Parts: sequence; C-alpha cells; structure tokens
Amino acid sequence: MSLSTIITPMNFSLVRDAVCQLIANERDSQMDLAKTSGATSEWIYQTIDFTIFPKRFRFPDVCDMPCVYVYFNEIEFPESGQDIYENEALANLRLEYYAVGKAEQGRDESGREVLICTADENAEDRLNYLTAQLYKILCCEENIRKGTNNLVRHSRIKKWERIFSPEDKNSAETVLGAAFTFEIGFSEPTYYAKTHEIKEFYLSLDIQDEFIDPLVRVILESQ
Repeated sequence: MSLSTIITPMNFSLVRDAVCQLIANERDSQMDLAKTSGATSEWIYQTIDFTIFPKRFRFPDVCDMPCVYVYFNEIEFPESGQDIYENEALANLRLEYYAVGKAEQGRDESGREVLICTADENAEDRLNYLTAQLYKILCCEENIRKGTNNLVRHSRIKKWERIFSPEDKNSAETVLGAAFTFEIGFSEPTYYAKTHEIKEFYLSLDIQDEFIDPLVRVILESQ
C-alpha cells in the first residue's frame, strides 16, 4: 500500500512524539550513568525512573507513578506568520506529572516501630526531583532542537504549578502532581507533506512505537 499523497498529521503530533522520545532518551541515559556508578536497581527505580504517557488525560493509577503526561493544549497562529504554504505556530506544550510517596517505618534502638519518613516527605522529594529532571531536559534549547531535528524553532518556559495536593490526610501514601507549560514554536504546512519525509523524521530520531500515532505507524509501515 502506498500512502505518498494522503493528508499527513499536523506537525504538533510529530513534535509531541519527538519530545516524548527526547525525555525517554535522557531518562535512560541518567539511569545508565547511575548504574555505572554503582547504584542499585531499586534506588534507580525509586529515584530516577518514570513513565511517559503521550495520550493519557485521566488521573493516573498509583502503580503508574511517577509518570508524565505530554500534550499540547493550545496553539496560536500569529497573523504575521501566516501565508498560503504554512503558518507559524506558537503552541502550549503541557507536561503534567505525578509522584507517590509511601510512609517508611523502622525500629529504634529499643526495637519499637517508628516512622522514619512520612508519605508526604517521600512524595515531595520525588516530585521535586522529577521537576528537576523535566526542567533540565526541556529548558535546554539545544536539546529541543536536536530532539526534533530542528522542527522546533523556538522554545521557552512559561509556567510551573502544582496541580494536585491531597486533601485527606493519609499517613501511608501521598500523591502529588505538578505541571510545566512551555511555549514551542514550529511551522504547520498547509500543503500535503510527502509521507517519506515523515518516515525519515521518525527513523532518524528512533522514536519508539509507544510514542507514535496510529496513522503515522501506518505511514511508516507502508513504505
């Protein structure tokens, strides 16, 4: 089957998929560095690892945390950047993320069970480090440009906010959530892009299946 002339997905879908892969690559690199330095698998899992979801919007299960949702929630097309062939897009890229902390119990010198670390403290610590991971991966404009094969021409951070704090006090488990908003600039062509260009984009960035739209997957498999 040849799909060389089919209407192709908009570039914001390609950018989202590439950003997901960029974050995954940097996460995996940090995990490899930690392993090389002698860190245990358990420590790496608890401190560095997280899951990336490009197509989820409902509140995540605790078993999936820590996790990051990557999506665009708004795109503007400034009039000064519009013509018949393409429109310049300024898009809000949202990274919504969640972490869970569990209370740690231990025993004192007399053998009595004591609370070593509260669930709130563990959740806050993991959320804060996940914030640092995402911030330092995506605030490096060189990362964004390389990670999207220069499809993204402009990026800047706009906002960080807490989006979820538990109202009920649960001494055993705490879930916290936060979000970054980035302004991402790229072009949105109005003409039908050639599907082989999309295939080259995905292959050159080695974007994994878990981050690829179904239609894009069909395009990749058709050539």
